[in-house]
Amino acid sequence: MSILVLNSGSSSLKFGLFEVDKGAADSAAANKLRTVLTGAVRSIGTEAAMIVREGSDPRDARWKPDPSLQSHREAANRVLDVLNERPIDAVGHRVVHGGTWFTEPVVIDEHLMARVQELV
Repeated sequence: MSILVLNSGSSSLKFGLFEVDKGAADSAAANKLRTVLTGAVRSIGTEAAMIVREGSDPRDARWKPDPSLQSHREAANRVLDVLNERPIDAVGHRVVHGGTWFTEPVVIDEHLMARVQELV
């Protein structure tokens, strides 16, 4: 199972793709994730740059300027390009200020989306 995790800030977008062992769904190993890819886009809309790390080894990762990333939508599309059609089974996104409503992970549904909209 592949899980894409996003964390969108005011001028950045961090992301990670993780694998969970399918055979370990009912064991303690199910809680262990393998990092497939991580990265970030910083300074969206100004001096944008992107970094991508394969696996958990950051030695070859470098920030690459990309002034074409002028919005979070463009940054998210670039992240999808980087994922290069890798399968994604689930997506998670961090909500920083969930008030008293969101204090733990929740499944996204219409009710949740209405609550999140009230926080904007």
